[in-house]
Amino acid sequence: GTPQGSVDYFASMGHVCPPLSNPADYLLSEINHEFTDPDSVEKILNNWGNNSKKLSLMSSISTSTSTEEVTPENDNDNDNDDREKLPWLSEFGFVLRRQCKIVVTDPMVYLGRGLGFIFITSFFAVIYIESRHRDQTQLMNRLFFLMWLMGVPTSMGVVAVYVYSDEFKTIEKEVRNGMYSLSSFLLSSFLIQVPACFLLAICAAGISGFGMINLYVPNFFEIISMYALMLFAFECIARCMSVIFTVPLIGMLGYMNIWFTSFLFSGIMVPEDQIIYPFRVLVWLLPLNWGMSTIAWLDINDSTYKGAYLCEKDSGRTDCLNHFDSNGQRKWPGWTCSKAPNGEYNPTQCLGYTGGQALDSIGITFESISSFDNLGRNMSYNTAISLTVWLFYVIFAYLRVLQVTTVQPLSDLEEKKNHQTQKNGNDDSDSGFEMIPTSETESEIASRTEQGQHVV
Repeated sequence: GTPQGSVDYFASMGHVCPPLSNPADYLLSEINHEFTDPDSVEKILNNWGNNSKKLSLMSSISTSTSTEEVTPENDNDNDNDDREKLPWLSEFGFVLRRQCKIVVTDPMVYLGRGLGFIFITSFFAVIYIESRHRDQTQLMNRLFFLMWLMGVPTSMGVVAVYVYSDEFKTIEKEVRNGMYSLSSFLLSSFLIQVPACFLLAICAAGISGFGMINLYVPNFFEIISMYALMLFAFECIARCMSVIFTVPLIGMLGYMNIWFTSFLFSGIMVPEDQIIYPFRVLVWLLPLNWGMSTIAWLDINDSTYKGAYLCEKDSGRTDCLNHFDSNGQRKWPGWTCSKAPNGEYNPTQCLGYTGGQALDSIGITFESISSFDNLGRNMSYNTAISLTVWLFYVIFAYLRVLQVTTVQPLSDLEEKKNHQTQKNGNDDSDSGFEMIPTSETESEIASRTEQGQHVV
């Protein structure tokens, strides 16, 4: 029957749940021979088996369209059927609904972090509030805000390591107990994590980025998608750390090391060409490098910036600034920050009139930033990183679940125990002790002990 009818079912057999007791604990104790009389447990199990056969037999009679008589021989076949096992799709549906409910009810999974993203990125937006103006003097501050916007929220994935580690301990037990397959949990987690990362990206960049710092709205979908890809990559890293290390604190330390390395090699702190091998490989393998340059390009490239003016080749001005192509030729138009012809200004604070000019100027200092359109390439790299880490998570998850101890029959264990006892008994002659039968009294044995003789 259904779980709701279990208490009445046990009561019908004379096992009444005491008032003010937890029904689940009571029912478990009634079928555990370590706490209850083994004969009583055996009676409950036999009664369930008999009822199961009767119900199956009645179902066969009522639904059969054949005139074949149901015999006890046919009834014995019911012992080996799979009527209690759900189809995989139904099993997956149950697991998916349960995981969705956990996401809604447990704030540490996504909801709490989403609120945390809003508050912490809003704090940085307040600090860099002047960078909402697209002006020459605020271009670098705008870049630094983007750095904090992407770096700090991804570090909060360390909380997810603890949550996922605690969750997987339960999943591990349930899968081993045959409640459902591990593939159902993994697929449901993947399907939930994808839209959840988009919601987290909106929480992180929606209010603070687009609302307060005035990120480039026409590229809203692209910026959120790239941000979600970065978050998804770090979520996969968090899940991987949660199954590789059984101790959550060690997994959290591992996650923080990976995040800090990714932040250090994001292209802002240290130029890529100044990182020695083999550490330079980490620049390509970690997600922040690809996300930082892409979101900066999406926000800056298609805008113009006050305080600068275009400078044409035939204008005759001598105060123009230019970038150069691979052949060393000046790129036109250039730009100037002097409204009057041939005026004086600080070129270090004059980065460009168009977004492309500004990006190439910033790229002189930060080589990961440029005016080249690498959106497709960088999103592909982050997708590949995410899926690769997810694959490692699946592998380590299966390794954890498959690490089980073989259950052996009690007769085999008794036989091994007797064999070990006999072996130990045969080895006693080599231990320096001699087994001598004796009928001495306790006082005689004590007397021999006092004389330095060892008596067993």
